[in-house]
Amino acid sequence: MDLAGHGDSDHQDEYTVLGIANCISAVADQLGTQTTIVGHSFGGTMSRIAAFTQGADLKGLVLVDSLISDSKGARRSHPQAKSKKHHYASIEAAMKRLASLRIY
Repeated sequence: MDLAGHGDSDHQDEYTVLGIANCISAVADQLGTQTTIVGHSFGGTMSRIAAFTQGADLKGLVLVDSLISDSKGARRSHPQAKSKKHHYASIEAAMKRLASLRIY
């Protein structure tokens, strides 16, 4: 599945960790109790949260290249970037803008 805001998923007005984890849980619910979630990178972090909220209803969880924090207790969430829709006057204007970005 594509996480909200990634891949071929539709745009949402708000993205929250719990909202993304709930989407993963909803898909797992549809698949049944023998479901193993495999999450990569950011998806692994979200899958870990989904597995925590889903508990015993899952067969397993596989994390691939995902951060596992050793922090204890409640953590402050990172500020969410406000989504801006960019509309360019032409394909040339968009290409010029992207060409100006320095990506190393």
